[in-house]
Amino acid sequence: MGRLQSFINLNSLSIYPSDISARIGSLNHSTVSLIGEEWGHRFLAFPAFRDGVNLSYDLLGRDYGHWNYYLDSEASVMEGNAWKDNGDGTFTTLEDSQRYGRLDQYLMGLRSPENLGSFMLVTWPEPILKGDIDSLVSTFGMTSNAIRDSKQDFGSPDRLFAFEMTIGDSSSGFFSRWETDFVLHSGNTDTGPDPTVLSAPWSLASELQYATQKIYAVRKAVDSSPASRYFDPNTGKFTGELIVIKGIRREVTVTDIIEAAKTGTVSLSRWQGFERCAASPTELGDGGGPRISSSR
Repeated sequence: MGRLQSFINLNSLSIYPSDISARIGSLNHSTVSLIGEEWGHRFLAFPAFRDGVNLSYDLLGRDYGHWNYYLDSEASVMEGNAWKDNGDGTFTTLEDSQRYGRLDQYLMGLRSPENLGSFMLVTWPEPILKGDIDSLVSTFGMTSNAIRDSKQDFGSPDRLFAFEMTIGDSSSGFFSRWETDFVLHSGNTDTGPDPTVLSAPWSLASELQYATQKIYAVRKAVDSSPASRYFDPNTGKFTGELIVIKGIRREVTVTDIIEAAKTGTVSLSRWQGFERCAASPTELGDGGGPRISSSR
């Protein structure tokens, strides 16, 4: 008789769309891909890789159990994205949350290492926008929860939803990984569109008490949930244009992963993990969706 090794609890079927291939709310998961992700945690995604004489966890993103947003995971349901190298120092997202990629299949025991090839990781990703904070603004019934940059155009209303706004020091140009906020609205206020305003879901007064001396950057973090497109308020989903960023290409091979595995398991606390995210601080999480749990 076999022994139960894992189970997943995805709540009631009634909370999911009748079309199992349709996106769930504003999430980039369908019912099928969400099941694929949660079941995939039986095997994925946890590997380190050998980086010179060191072990690196830079393949990993959210909770060290999903792929880095900037890994070309071939649009894995385990996060990451499919990325295209444009050949000029920029990279374009193509799609996300569609399948188990080659690396997934290898770690699940479905592929041999001989036919894997290498995997592209975009390192040192640059912010898509940055600028000076002119003042704090109160929007959507909250107090001092937004910044204004009169020289910036944040585009159509809420285009930057689910990006991150990171606060920096104008004298040093340093962006603190601790002063990071989820973008709730962009180019939008409760009185109508305003392309100079970017808002968070809570007050920024305490961390931005010297706001006029601060700078900001808008970016995706390494542990951002996958979204290969900008948000489109007309559809309520991430169906806008594809995202283009600047960065440096890094190739990681399966040999690098195997060599890291030979050294044994290395524990890495979440707070230590923030050190590698200093250029791209951590996101809050999934930002809503069905409540799920699992045991494995």
